[in-house]
Amino acid sequence: MKRYDFALAWNSGPKEKFVAWTRKECSARGLKFLLITEKNVSGVIDGLEKNSIKIQFMLDNEADYNDPKNAFARLCYAVKDTGGHVVCDPDDARQAANKAVAHYDLVKAGIPVPYTIVVRNWEPDDFSLSNEEKRKLGSPYIIKPASGLGEKGVV
Repeated sequence: MKRYDFALAWNSGPKEKFVAWTRKECSARGLKFLLITEKNVSGVIDGLEKNSIKIQFMLDNEADYNDPKNAFARLCYAVKDTGGHVVCDPDDARQAANKAVAHYDLVKAGIPVPYTIVVRNWEPDDFSLSNEEKRKLGSPYIIKPASGLGEKGVV
């Protein structure tokens, strides 16, 4: 069985400074490092599920829990299911992936949050803010989709 102390799920490229730094720091500490990208994610999942790979700790930068076919989300669960630790446990990350749901969870928990307007995806395309809503939001304000990542959909 191949064992890795630290795995990094990262698609921005193996020559990124963060990847190089992480690899260097693992090496300095005698930790076995594994970079997981689109090219090898399926093989890593297969290895985890067949018990030929063990990952102790993984930092994920790629999982999209809104996409049921996302290989990196499956990877996070495979690491967790085999006893590894994932930064931002996949169950927690999945719950927090929808910003509207997370907002209401924070409100229910008594955590102060900025004034927020949630527009459901089934509301009309011609939705507009009332003058009162604009006043409460202040200026400037940010509009973002309930689910999404990497600044996609931010206005």
